[in-house]
Amino acid sequence: MKQRAYGFTIVELIIVIVVIAILASISIVTYRGITDRANNTSRIAAGEQWVRAFQLYQVYNGAMPPSVVAAADNTRFCLGSGFPMGGGGVARCQNVTGTDGNSAAESNNATLMSELQAATDLPRATPIPTKPGFTGPYLVRGATSIQVTIGLDGYWAIGTDCGGGFISNWNNNTNTITACIKTLSL
Repeated sequence: MKQRAYGFTIVELIIVIVVIAILASISIVTYRGITDRANNTSRIAAGEQWVRAFQLYQVYNGAMPPSVVAAADNTRFCLGSGFPMGGGGVARCQNVTGTDGNSAAESNNATLMSELQAATDLPRATPIPTKPGFTGPYLVRGATSIQVTIGLDGYWAIGTDCGGGFISNWNNNTNTITACIKTLSL
């Protein structure tokens, strides 16, 4: 009498392993997309809160904060606290690893934060860095305006709406991050 064999053949086991691997890879890609969208939504919300803080300050005081008005063109201020440690061993926003004009030390924003605090509660969102080390929100003082800037993971064509009224004005050459701005008059 022939004894009956129980179990799976090697081919059946390989098919099951391949199917599980395919499902796992789909799940990982989907999860990453969901976390990128969630982080971008948080960044846009934080940027909107900072824009409202500047607008409230301007309503209460009739002008933008003195530290911004007195700053030279192209001066950058980190908005908030909790930025990652970067170039020079200090917490930085924008280009976190740099120490040049495309990077600002968090410590340079103390006067501005005090001025805004006098008009409104400051947003409490912790900055979320994009993948290649770009962190916002930060402010750039222009000749006649200020720009609140946020960094988002992903690609938006220049001039398109990033959400919350922020308009894309820069993306890196690998199309993995985009800087989006909202401009306010001085």
